Amino acid sequence: METILSYLLNLESSQIIPALKKALAYSEDTIRLYAFGAISRIEKNLNQTLHALRERLSQERLLPEEKAYLYYQIALIYYTFVHYKLADPEFRGYMLKEALENVKKSLEMKSTPEAKLLLAKIHIEMKQFDEALIHLESLMESKELNPVSYLMQLAEVYYERGDYKMVKRLIREHPEIELLLDVEANFIIRFWRGKNGNLR
Repeated sequence: METILSYLLNLESSQIIPALKKALAYSEDTIRLYAFGAISRIEKNLNQTLHALRERLSQERLLPEEKAYLYYQIALIYYTFVHYKLADPEFRGYMLKEALENVKKSLEMKSTPEAKLLLAKIHIEMKQFDEALIHLESLMESKELNPVSYLMQLAEVYYERGDYKMVKRLIREHPEIELLLDVEANFIIRFWRGKNGNLR
C-alpha cells in the first residue's frame, strides 16, 4: 500500500489527478479514502496558490514580464480545475472565463509559447475548436515548442472538426503521438490501421 501511495505522490500533476480519479472507483476502502483525501489536498493547494498569486499581482512596481507570468499561472490553475474536473460543474463556466481572461492578459504583456498553448487548451475545453486550431497551427509553424507538447491537442481538434484526414496525416508524420493518447483514442487509431498496421 505504501508503495502505491508513494508512487502517486511522486507523479506529475498531469498524471496524478487522473490516477487519483481512477482510484476513487477502487473496491478497496483504504485506497478510495486516500484518493479522496489526496484530491482534497490538491484542491486546497490550488486555491491557496491562486490566492497567493492574486496577492502578488496586487503589489505595485511589478515588471510587465512578472505580471505576465502571474496572469499565466492564474489561468493555468483555473484550467487545471476544469480540465481535471476538480471544480463543481456549476463553476465550470466561471472558471473557463477566468482562465481565458487571465491568459489573454498574460499574452498582452508578454507573448510566450506556453501561454499560447494554454490559450488553445482553454478554447478546446470551451469547444471552440476553430479558435484552438489557429493557435496550435501557429505554434507548429513557429516551432517555438516541441511538437510533443501539443500533438495530442492538435489531434483532438482535427478529430472534433471531422478532419480525419489531418488526424491520419498527423499520426503518419508524428508516430510518437500514439504514446500520448488515451485508451479510447488509441483504439480508434488501431482500427484505422487495420490488420496490416497501415493507416487506411
